[in-house]
Amino acid sequence: MTADHDGDRCAHRHRGVGARGVRWIRSACALRCETDGLSNEGSTGMKKTFRAIAGICVVLATAATAHRASGQQQPATAIHLPSTALKWEPFAPGAPVDVAPLWGDRTKGGDYGMFLRLKAGQEAGMHAHSADYYGVNVQGTWIRTIQGDSVLKELPPGSYVFQPAKQFHNDRCKGPEDCILLIHQHAVSDVIQPPAAR
Repeated sequence: MTADHDGDRCAHRHRGVGARGVRWIRSACALRCETDGLSNEGSTGMKKTFRAIAGICVVLATAATAHRASGQQQPATAIHLPSTALKWEPFAPGAPVDVAPLWGDRTKGGDYGMFLRLKAGQEAGMHAHSADYYGVNVQGTWIRTIQGDSVLKELPPGSYVFQPAKQFHNDRCKGPEDCILLIHQHAVSDVIQPPAAR
């Protein structure tokens, strides 16, 4: 199967972003598919770098398209935020994860982005969200379990996730370092507990 065809299939999953958004996302998806097909002769480090770039391109392309579609005001000046200046806060009282806002407001809906940090060895527990989200693993090894699927998804840095709304899943950080995820969403950030936990 060609990278172009895989790029089309990947881009098709990102619905509701408009024709221009699909073109942006298709390009990023095609790049990600091409890096997956690199020969074994290539550098493993180079493959990981390309995959990381492609995954982040998918999220940022979706974010840019959402900004245009929603009419949100773009910043008047460039923003440079070193990782040492991130302001971490609890996702919610008692939650096992912290978040660092990047753009938008996750409590008000609309377009927003944030870093989410899961400590090494911790897991979030089975849960779902009211809206889709897009994620890229920036640091650590992210382990995901989808309800009804017994296969664990082990995701190293640079890995990309599209999480559909209302699908129950569990997130765990394998360690030894904390996991940091770039999360992008177009709705209020929420958590839905499974029926047995209510």
